[in-house]
Amino acid sequence: MVIRVLGRVMERAGFDVTVLTDPREALRQIRENPQGYDVMLTDMSMPGMTGIELARGATAAGATWPVVLLSGWIDTEAEREARAAGIARVLSKPIQTEDLVAAIRDVTKTTRH
Repeated sequence: MVIRVLGRVMERAGFDVTVLTDPREALRQIRENPQGYDVMLTDMSMPGMTGIELARGATAAGATWPVVLLSGWIDTEAEREARAAGIARVLSKPIQTEDLVAAIRDVTKTTRH
């Protein structure tokens, strides 16, 4: 339910949103169309896969867009691992929706044509 609410918030902010709750399904869709997205917002802790693993899988599939990782708790080593995986921004939860929207806009402004 939280992810769907967050999706609606992002849509109201002007983003075209694809909401998926299964990281394996997300990776499948990314593999089918690696350039079909502008940004990925993912959580660190998901069933069966971390956000870092999902980001690595997206990159391996040919995705070149930025990844924003949300985490309720992330230590220095995990943040280093996230950066090494190409994650553009690591954000701590809870986060205000305005801050999340601003972060998404910030990481995508350099990748838009």
